[in-house]
Amino acid sequence: MSTVTTSSSLNVASYFKDIIQDRQQRQDERTAEGVASGAISAKNKELLAKSDAKNDALIAAALKDGKVTRDEYDRITKALNTQNAVLDKLMKSKDKATLKKESMGDATPMQDQDMALAMLQKNFTNIGKAIEAGVKSGKITEDEKTKLDAVLEKSLTLMDKAMEDGTLSKGEFSTVIASLKASDRQVTTYSRNRRTAASVRREASMNVTV
Repeated sequence: MSTVTTSSSLNVASYFKDIIQDRQQRQDERTAEGVASGAISAKNKELLAKSDAKNDALIAAALKDGKVTRDEYDRITKALNTQNAVLDKLMKSKDKATLKKESMGDATPMQDQDMALAMLQKNFTNIGKAIEAGVKSGKITEDEKTKLDAVLEKSLTLMDKAMEDGTLSKGEFSTVIASLKASDRQVTTYSRNRRTAASVRREASMNVTV
């Protein structure tokens, strides 16, 4: 499910590509669920298939050069949103209470979407590198790395959810940043504890008397 690769270099265009592919996969899964449950009739399934084919062609054209520009991303997102709206009508939508519970706060879009995405991706990348460096230096054990990766994965999940509609709001940005800060603090804590433990062991060995 992770769409951001923490070990890769900063590349917002590549992230757009990942988001599109992730959304497309989830729409396919929703359609399959609707057909299986009977919410989507055979006739509607055919209409969705035609819409899906058009979107596939649009996405394939955009991905031909291996990346996605902001304009391409906006066009594709609009097409996917239209298809998603059709699915919402055919299938039972979430009630208002559920939607409110899942909200990340202020829905006002970030003024500079690309810059906001770049900032978040940079944080993901830096934390991923910090974990790897900690393991390599011996300051973080493999067990600790597993725990830290799980914490970072939660931040990735929040990021994926935030970008489902193709726009990063102020509330979503704040939520993801807060989650990343928590991840960063844990990386620092594990590294510091490892250094402290090593220091205590050294002092204990020097104080041993015979």
